[in-house]
Amino acid sequence: MIITITGDLAGGKSSVAKRIASSIGAAYESAGSIQRQIAAMRGMTTLELNKYAETHPEIDKEVDNRVKAFGSSTSAIVVDSRMAWHFIPQSLKIYIAVSSHRAAERVMRDQLRTGEPVYSDLEDAARKLLERKASEELRYKALYGADSSVIENFDLYIDTTWATPDDVFELLSERIAAEEGNRQTCEVWLSPKLILPMGDAKCLVSGATPGDSNNTPVPVVRCGDYFYAWDQHELLGAAIQNKTPFIGAAILQGDDLPTPGLSAQQYVDSTFRLTTVHDWEKALGVAYIKPDGVGSGDRPT
Repeated sequence: MIITITGDLAGGKSSVAKRIASSIGAAYESAGSIQRQIAAMRGMTTLELNKYAETHPEIDKEVDNRVKAFGSSTSAIVVDSRMAWHFIPQSLKIYIAVSSHRAAERVMRDQLRTGEPVYSDLEDAARKLLERKASEELRYKALYGADSSVIENFDLYIDTTWATPDDVFELLSERIAAEEGNRQTCEVWLSPKLILPMGDAKCLVSGATPGDSNNTPVPVVRCGDYFYAWDQHELLGAAIQNKTPFIGAAILQGDDLPTPGLSAQQYVDSTFRLTTVHDWEKALGVAYIKPDGVGSGDRPT
């Protein structure tokens, strides 16, 4: 089995990739380790190599070719690389996501992370991380015609914004076992608290149970980095009340959107109300990351 893992900066992809590789007895390879090897061979640091690569495209080509070569592996391998999902299309393709504000918190808290810009505060870090992500996506589209922002390009999409490393590892282990030889459509797994409600908070029932979220995904509309619940609000609320780390989601698009003729953004603009989110926050004692920025008291609970 070949597994490729990519995702957002500070999403925790490298840590979980190593853990998954160890748990299934697979080799672990990364584009980062390839770059370090090339840098050592040339007597450079990785930062010096990155700068050098800006005017020497053969460096990127060498890294790409070595990543592509992992696709011919006959033994189990986990490849941690930005573009391995594109270079090895037969792999089990996993995307590890995280909100920009949560990523900013992690980056600013991680004193061991090197090569990062200097950030003035949390908002500055979140803004620059989004700019970096957008820049990289444009670059990869231009170079490879590949778009990592399209969730449907992957077999598993998991958002780690509110999840612990153990939560992510347990879900991935379960879904990798289920997906092997049985891949059909992209599975999306989100923290219930990441999905913004559009239904009345009156649907919330004290002591409710979340039911089987594996078989009942919450239909959501995606606009940029935000997800909005269209239906199944009772299930969503119960999952939050029970501190369920992940819930399955089905992304609506095209003809599946609730209002024919409207884009996802137009639908959200006409339906979403911040007052609804405030009602849910009050009823559940949680704080959402909202489109107008970080929600008050925006910390995992």
